[in-house]
Amino acid sequence: MKMCVVVTGCRGSVGKFISDSLHGLGYKVVGFDRIDADQDDKIDYTYKKLDLANPKETETAFFELQNLNIHPNILINCAGMIHNELLFDLFSEEKKHNVETWNTVISSNLTSTFIASSCFVEYLVNSRLSGKIINFSSISANGTMGQSAYSAAKAGIEALTKVWAEELSPFGISCSCIAPGYLNTESTHIHMDKKSIRNIIERTSSRRLGELSELFEAVQFLMKNDFHNGKVLRLDGGLFV
Repeated sequence: MKMCVVVTGCRGSVGKFISDSLHGLGYKVVGFDRIDADQDDKIDYTYKKLDLANPKETETAFFELQNLNIHPNILINCAGMIHNELLFDLFSEEKKHNVETWNTVISSNLTSTFIASSCFVEYLVNSRLSGKIINFSSISANGTMGQSAYSAAKAGIEALTKVWAEELSPFGISCSCIAPGYLNTESTHIHMDKKSIRNIIERTSSRRLGELSELFEAVQFLMKNDFHNGKVLRLDGGLFV
């Protein structure tokens, strides 16, 4: 019997690829996202729209899964957003980094991971089941100029991964993390100009962007390997060596 996997942020480029790929392999998939399902974009797995940074909505969503006789044992936290903004920009109207934007980025990336994981763990413990959390960080966790909020959120996710690996092991729950480098996705091409992408490729040992299929292989490794716990798997093509 195939495992049941909850994927947050399942409508984003990374989350969608992971959800669709897992479903294609026969896994039972549940997708959470704040985006309306496009009528022209068929979703073949269980999908629910919700704000993952809202504790009540997220708790209710996990409770409803039990009513549907759906029992997840893996949570993949893909929800998040990329944002570029300098801490202080002499040429912008506001000059300083917008606090509201800071809160939105932290909420979308870090808070959503915290809330979804807490609800998932509560379900597992109450059901006396073991399970696994796979978080998504980024190479930006090392600190990327112009990404104060995003870098802080991803660094926070890496810290949570280590804390949860220690806290949850008595319950039979492990926690790992993937930190992808620059991938050949729509999001990358939206947020970076061609010159910046060429520069990244030149600095990367593999001399190219990563592919979503390679990222999915890393996800599968973490899903299957129970001894990988509390660590961050860096998948950046040798950008940082």
